[in-house]
Amino acid sequence: MTSLQEFVQPQVDRFMDDLFRAARERSSTLSSPAAKIKIFDTIEVTIRRRRNEYVSFNQLPTDIIHLIFGMTLNLNRIHDYELSLEGLEQHRRHLSNIRCVSSVWNAFLLSSPKYWCAINIAAPEKVVELTLARAQQTPLCLYSNREEGGNPLSSFRHTKSVLLGKTTQIRSIRTPDKGAYDFAIRILCGGLPDLRTLELTKATDWDEIDQALTLEHIRADLPEIRHLSAVGWYPNAEAMWIQNLQVLILKPPMDISISLLRLLSTCRSLLKLTLHADNGPESAEEMTGAPSLIDLPRLQEIDIEVDIPLDAG
Repeated sequence: MTSLQEFVQPQVDRFMDDLFRAARERSSTLSSPAAKIKIFDTIEVTIRRRRNEYVSFNQLPTDIIHLIFGMTLNLNRIHDYELSLEGLEQHRRHLSNIRCVSSVWNAFLLSSPKYWCAINIAAPEKVVELTLARAQQTPLCLYSNREEGGNPLSSFRHTKSVLLGKTTQIRSIRTPDKGAYDFAIRILCGGLPDLRTLELTKATDWDEIDQALTLEHIRADLPEIRHLSAVGWYPNAEAMWIQNLQVLILKPPMDISISLLRLLSTCRSLLKLTLHADNGPESAEEMTGAPSLIDLPRLQEIDIEVDIPLDAG
């Protein structure tokens, strides 16, 4: 019985001879070595495309499909505090683009809850509800990316209602948008048992939010938190959960005060500390009662910048 190679090879050779003959008849420039190489390259692309027509997506092992999509969507970094908000937005855009490739790919992504873990809480409430439904029991990353002219601040209050019953799934909250401050505080005040990362910017326009809310709510139960990035605020030193922090990032507006130093003295698990303050004490008397020693035995990385008044004593 003739082997497959013995059958195919002569057919391919005759095809190539006919192809080069047709190329010469069409143009003398197509008979050059460089032109022939380009013809081979074109044939290779064409053959690969035709071959892929016979490779069924559904025949690939599921774990291989998850690996490919996971790498494309940067899925293993969704809860990484160092991943930029733009990275989260790229995940969302790439997810939308991949869904448009084919109905098969779309159906696969819709049936896999882990691809829907990143939720833009500034999106319309119906979009948030739909994404939560698709995520099912997957750990959630809530972030805000409210473009200028986007949803009003009140939309964040409505978003909280659709998150009721999901507090045990929230692993990351990243809301540098000041408009989301009210929303984040309300979510935090009930306690989040699986929260690992919190990024929160304090609101400055108090007319826009419920003034009954204060940062005292951050004393809520957050037993798993490891990364805190705060702009314009810091938690009370009495909050038990700060003892578990491994990364603490504090940025202006920020004053160096006794309460801040007391906070730092309790963060004995810190591996990384970033402290940028735009105001220091005006005199040594202001620091009376401050801790005499701040011991951070596990600290590996530190970045401190403080603007001290020139006339400070």
